[in-house]
Amino acid sequence: MLKQKLEKILEYGIYFWIFLLPWQVRYFYEAKIRGGAWEAGNISIYASEIVLLILLVINFILWTAKKTSGKNWFKHIDITKFILWLIIFVIFAFLSAGWSIFPALSVYYGLKLFLGLGIVWLLSTNKLSVNKLATIIVASGMIQGILAIGQFLNQLVWGSKWLGMAGQDPQNLGVSVVDTGFRRWLRAYGSFPHPNILGGYLVLTLGFAWWLFQQAETIWLKAKNRQIQIYEITLSFSIIIIVSGILLSFSRVAWLATGLLFLITLLQLIFKKAFISAKTFSIVFLLTILTTGLWVGIYSEPFITRIKASERLEQLSFTQRIDSYEDAWLSFKQHPWLGTGLGVYTYSLHEQYPKRYVWELQPPHNTFLLVMAELGIVGLVLLLIIFFLFTKSIFYQPQALSIFSLLIFLMLFDHWWWSLSLGIYLLLLFSGIFLYKKE
Repeated sequence: MLKQKLEKILEYGIYFWIFLLPWQVRYFYEAKIRGGAWEAGNISIYASEIVLLILLVINFILWTAKKTSGKNWFKHIDITKFILWLIIFVIFAFLSAGWSIFPALSVYYGLKLFLGLGIVWLLSTNKLSVNKLATIIVASGMIQGILAIGQFLNQLVWGSKWLGMAGQDPQNLGVSVVDTGFRRWLRAYGSFPHPNILGGYLVLTLGFAWWLFQQAETIWLKAKNRQIQIYEITLSFSIIIIVSGILLSFSRVAWLATGLLFLITLLQLIFKKAFISAKTFSIVFLLTILTTGLWVGIYSEPFITRIKASERLEQLSFTQRIDSYEDAWLSFKQHPWLGTGLGVYTYSLHEQYPKRYVWELQPPHNTFLLVMAELGIVGLVLLLIIFFLFTKSIFYQPQALSIFSLLIFLMLFDHWWWSLSLGIYLLLLFSGIFLYKKE
């Protein structure tokens, strides 16, 4: 009886944790460089991490009670080699504290990686509903989209420590805006620390929404059930909200990733390998076009400015990205094989350029380049092996391949997948879901 209750608590606890993940509620020790807040040096404990730790403890108790043999640890996932290389990579990253220029910080980030491994363990040792997992992700994306719409229309992000949201006013310096020359338009943040993170997250939830839409379509064709029709209408509404959030994040990378999702799915349809039907694709495409046309038609000024990228802030953004690539490359050349150490890249920049202000110490907007700078050639090769094995495992799953392609694309243009624990947890969460055996 107790065992069954624990299993239920664990199952719904996992769903709750997935829903909680985007909310950045945390307790942290603030680190500073030259009097400025140094986010990469903060020691943070997130509410989602506490929930995850509780789930891991419950899972360990259940796993011990079952006396499961080592061969069955990952009985729900076909990824023996993937798991092995993932563990090797995490251990190597943790051991980088031995040569790190800031060992304590590397240990801290290494513990985050081990906690991330627990996510894969949770998914692999429990029989979960893939539909429920996808539904929770889409529901979470829908709430983020509603937040994004409210923030953009009000031109304000209201702060709340209980929701993990920092207040953002477009009139303040340092806030992400689209400056048209006539007005500073606030980019939507959702509950995330930056609009680009909101955009990237919503693109991935859009991929899951497509898959659920096709599931509903398939069931409806067989069952002709009114509840399925209502579910389909709800999903259509969620797609409109999620697309709105992507647009209002004003993340060019997220916009391009959305286009990439359409392109990949269209190619899959042409070669008859798609995870959605032509009818579903047409409906989603029409909803996306109409939603885009509505927002761009009403608020053309910030959209045109963002696309043209001719204003001062837009040019400055490009310049800073190029400079960050050059910094990372110079850092890599100084520590080519083993890197500067896990999580200490911005600190290494501070040591190299002590006169820079903290906001000038930025990681390169490329996850792979950042990994190479922190863990050297060895770390990058290990990561590429993991990605190769992962792609091989999901190659014949079109829905997983489509969303994973978006992940790779987003990682090529941003660093938060590695620089923030949120990004690491999302990567491992999506990996576990994509590789999960559909019972």
